[in-house]
Amino acid sequence: MRIRYVLLPLAALAVACGGDAGKGTPSQAPAPPAAAAPAGGTTAAASVATPPGGRTVSDEQARAVMDMLVTETGPVKKVWFTIMPGDAESAALKERFETIFEQAGWEASTSTVTGMMLKPGIMILIAEEEAPPYVDTAVKAMGVSGMEVKSASGYRPYYEEMKQKNPSWPGIGLAAGQDYTIVIGPREKPAS
Repeated sequence: MRIRYVLLPLAALAVACGGDAGKGTPSQAPAPPAAAAPAGGTTAAASVATPPGGRTVSDEQARAVMDMLVTETGPVKKVWFTIMPGDAESAALKERFETIFEQAGWEASTSTVTGMMLKPGIMILIAEEEAPPYVDTAVKAMGVSGMEVKSASGYRPYYEEMKQKNPSWPGIGLAAGQDYTIVIGPREKPAS
């Protein structure tokens, strides 16, 4: 089984999630809920405090993401995020995106992985080769965010195959009914 990667138009940097095989199987627990989106039907996402030197999504980029998200007319509008605990910069970026999705009428969930380190950057892991239309909408929306984003389809069978080969292989598990997750790893390390 091979995992297929798709580079989004704005992506120039290959990023992925990875782990330390010696750390064991990752566990996922819900992260604390993000602050509620402001009332009043604003078109730009609410500002989220970004740590100094952190990645940001401008109001213009947020509007572009939201404009793409509101085009989804299907019955399912869900987004899942995956982050590591203790990374304030990634958490702030996740909260910014979560607010944008929620303001566009999407339901958001967050999982926190432990027992592994996420590689820097943003990676969208899509459960199956053929994703439901709402997943394509989310992937396209992330592609207009101004962030470098990579996606991979066929992740669920890949994950299952890797776990069969090595039960302690660290990977990001997808729950039943979860079609994808947006993995927000730490910020790229600055060039030396």
